[in-house]
Amino acid sequence: MNHLFGKSWLLPSYSLVLELAPEIQLSSLGVGLLVALISCPTPTCAQQWEYLGLSGRTITAIAVRSVDTIYASAHSDFPPIPGSVFRTTNAGATWDTVVFSGSVLDLKMNPRNPEVLYAGFGGSIYPPYGVLKTTDGGISWFHADSGIIADGERGVRIIEFDPVHPETLYVGTAGPAGGNLYKTTNAGLNWVPVGDGTLLQGGVTAIAVNPESTQIMYAGTISIGSLLKTNDGGLTWESTGLQDISVLDLIIDPVNPLLIYAGVEFPSGGAMRSTDGGVSWTVANLGLPGQTGLGDIAIHPTTRVIYAAVIGASDGGAFQSTDYGDTWLEMGGLPNGNSFNCVTLSPDHRDLYFGITEDGIYRTTLPTHVEEPFSQPDNTVVLYPNYPNPFNPTTTIKYDLPTASRVSLKVYDILGREVRNLVDGFRNAGSHEVTLNATDLSSGVYFYRLNAGDFVETKRLLLLR
Repeated sequence: MNHLFGKSWLLPSYSLVLELAPEIQLSSLGVGLLVALISCPTPTCAQQWEYLGLSGRTITAIAVRSVDTIYASAHSDFPPIPGSVFRTTNAGATWDTVVFSGSVLDLKMNPRNPEVLYAGFGGSIYPPYGVLKTTDGGISWFHADSGIIADGERGVRIIEFDPVHPETLYVGTAGPAGGNLYKTTNAGLNWVPVGDGTLLQGGVTAIAVNPESTQIMYAGTISIGSLLKTNDGGLTWESTGLQDISVLDLIIDPVNPLLIYAGVEFPSGGAMRSTDGGVSWTVANLGLPGQTGLGDIAIHPTTRVIYAAVIGASDGGAFQSTDYGDTWLEMGGLPNGNSFNCVTLSPDHRDLYFGITEDGIYRTTLPTHVEEPFSQPDNTVVLYPNYPNPFNPTTTIKYDLPTASRVSLKVYDILGREVRNLVDGFRNAGSHEVTLNATDLSSGVYFYRLNAGDFVETKRLLLLR
């Protein structure tokens, strides 16, 4: 039961008659105060969702440029109407078909240049196959897949950018004929197979690159059913503690790179979590429906809330976790009964999108403030994650002081060299914020450290140009 408290209420002079939905009750708590008690039939109260169109499609990926400009891809072995990549420039009021043929399994936008997108094709009787690329926002497309083997039996299942060097990308192929992992260092001009083909030849369906050390990668396979790890950019691979299970998606926590989440397929379907960089894994399924798979995961970089798209013909859905995957709650207000295939956040992390089989694309605006999974006592110093993160070229760092104290806030590069001295002096109690301008710094991972009295804390930030 949730309590909805009105800030103020007007008591009219005439009699008041209310017709309430079954889930709403009125309670009198003191003189002149009415409180609406809302009991939600789903685990969480319904979000306010906006339907953006593309019903009748199997939406496989969503790439967001702005509130108005959105790209989406669709997959089908027997598409009833042509079209595999779509674009809207008016927030879903109308959609243009920018690629008419083929079946797309993944679609990714360059994080530094939204004019550049890559679409992965294959796994269908309809060509094209491989990777198509656009450098003009989807107006024209061309093949960027020299070296990749893809056809009707092997589709490009996953495309992933190196988070520091976006000209480096990875592609995983999979299908009845197997697959492999490919790498390009020149934005798709040519690709080479990466590492041990014996381990990866069953097909690669998920890729995650460590943002702090991009030589560390994880690759999820489907037919062999294992998660592999490399510490040298893909030259050699080793098995992790996640074995004998089909991996559908991987994502690394934006603050702690040792914390990894994996979406896996039924019968062990749902979420798996590692807190030690993939050495060991635990099931993190509490609240997720049974007999499904977790097909796509997104993490808010500031709040670290996890959003998941659950696939399944009858009990797919949208779920969220605010406690690092310990428990999951369904996000209400969305269509029921179809598979939820993809989830993504807008570039400013304010909007959340889900793609649903047959039901199209839905969007909701996230709360401007979401409570952190672990609240801080009022009498402690608090250092917040910088926002935005990743950033280019400016970001804001906020901290709270319970009492006046001398403060030092410095930024260091990955080698521990000081690159900025943002604060050095006495500050009064209260909330403070400072802007970091990194115009003269190169792309990469940096750290900011706050010293205030006996308090010392370091957090990571990522500069992407």
